[in-house]
Amino acid sequence: MVLVPDPHLLNDAIDLARTRIALGIARLTDSSGVVLMICAGRWFGLVATGASLSPAGSSAPTPLVADVIAAGSAVAGRRSSASAFRGARRFWLSWP
Repeated sequence: MVLVPDPHLLNDAIDLARTRIALGIARLTDSSGVVLMICAGRWFGLVATGASLSPAGSSAPTPLVADVIAAGSAVAGRRSSASAFRGARRFWLSWP
């Protein structure tokens, strides 16, 4: 969860748009380091295992029923973890 660069890059853009240049550049440096470490870790893992990136190809289509079940379980898991972290009551899990 720490190596997801999207929030970092979004905060960089917001700071630079609000003309907080020093803070924006500091956060841009930090998020660039995160992206660099993600790339380095991926490269090191591929080199260490002797693997390569698989070529992009089409995969088998997923049936709609399986897709709906997977999406529903992901939402249910997200809502239960959100209630655990935020201390929400179980009643609020029924609301979107």
